[in-house]
Amino acid sequence: MDLPRYKFNSHNDGDLLDFLKTANECKNETCCDLDEYEKLKILFPLEEGTKVKLEQYPQNIKEFIDITSDDEDMNQESLLKADDDNIIKEISSMLEHSSVRKEISDMVDTIKDILMSKDEMPDSVFNDLSSLKNEELNQVFESLNSKLNLDEVERFWHSLDSYHTLCETIIPHYIRRLFLPKIKEVYNTDIQGIFVAHMEKYTDIFRRILVEDFLEQALSQVLMSYVLSTSVKFKTNLLRDFLTSTQKLKEYYIPIIEALLNPQTDVNVASQVIELMSNSAYEFVNDNSYGKLLFNVVNCIKNHIPKLEQPLKHILSIHQSIWKIKVQKIVVANLEESFSQSFR
Repeated sequence: MDLPRYKFNSHNDGDLLDFLKTANECKNETCCDLDEYEKLKILFPLEEGTKVKLEQYPQNIKEFIDITSDDEDMNQESLLKADDDNIIKEISSMLEHSSVRKEISDMVDTIKDILMSKDEMPDSVFNDLSSLKNEELNQVFESLNSKLNLDEVERFWHSLDSYHTLCETIIPHYIRRLFLPKIKEVYNTDIQGIFVAHMEKYTDIFRRILVEDFLEQALSQVLMSYVLSTSVKFKTNLLRDFLTSTQKLKEYYIPIIEALLNPQTDVNVASQVIELMSNSAYEFVNDNSYGKLLFNVVNCIKNHIPKLEQPLKHILSIHQSIWKIKVQKIVVANLEESFSQSFR
């Protein structure tokens, strides 16, 4: 019987030979109908050319790696793998952050409960705090700021203060994120003594954090009221650190400098103020607050004006506020006095 045959395209030879090889290998399997296979073999015998190709066709052709794949395919696979890796990392990061947020929330609630009960803070709480990263510590104390009242903040300090080993790691976060924001809310004479006591024990930490606060935001009159209750030495060193931390005078720096400046201010610190004002003179040509600060600082250094003659002359050649004439009188008078003394 001569049945019409489908003519396979030569491009499909590989697939055809794969199918025939697999059929031959599976003919004895339980899933194969051997009788049907034999009938089909008789009804549709293979062409001689196909038989030859089948005999020469490798058994495990599909196990070989296709070295003809172009770079684009390989790059696409790499990109897909990279995307998968990024997704896994993002999920892991989200889970980690979620876990940390839960840990922080639990820690804040625990601290709040202990302080409300007026119990001493156990060491385990501080051990947990010390295990946190800086950003996590900031989150803890920022959360506590919204949950604790002033009495609880103070009780927390007493427990923290007794845990000396963590002074350098936890106390700066307490001062910056909890204590200072809380005492800025309203002036309280009782807090003044507490502020001074805290400051005297941790002077360097307080000074560093106050400088950061002054550099970042406008003056808090409440906070400055507490600062002004400290010693002249502390205020002088605080002003020196503040001036050393900036090379450019900003408008909101002026009331801070003016508040810290006093007749007992070290002459070297007052000289720093003059130098800073000289560097920024063109930006405050008609500014009265700048002129007033200049007047105050010149009054602090009357006997040392000759040493600062050049920066003062530079400022006065530029400045035009109502304070200029008053400052000029002081400067000229002291320069003339110094000049006359040189001939005595």
